[in-house]
Amino acid sequence: MGSSFKHCPYCSSHLIRSGHTLFNYYIQCTSCQASGPKNRSLEGAVLHWNELSETVIRATQVQGNDLLTRIMKMENSVHQLEVELNTSQLD
Repeated sequence: MGSSFKHCPYCSSHLIRSGHTLFNYYIQCTSCQASGPKNRSLEGAVLHWNELSETVIRATQVQGNDLLTRIMKMENSVHQLEVELNTSQLD
């Protein structure tokens, strides 16, 4: 199979394996034991696992960007307060 597994979307491990039941295939992280959606084909299971990994990465990036924006706003507010305090002390 030409596809490779993306890292675990939950623990970031690269220790990933495929498995199967009687009718389905799945991808599983051997570090945290998380498994992706079952699929009737191995290719489908890999595709779903990789999509899950990408979705979690994007969600994490959005949360990270939102957090950075909030931190920057807080820093600006603190700076404005410092300026106001310094100005009021001069008066």
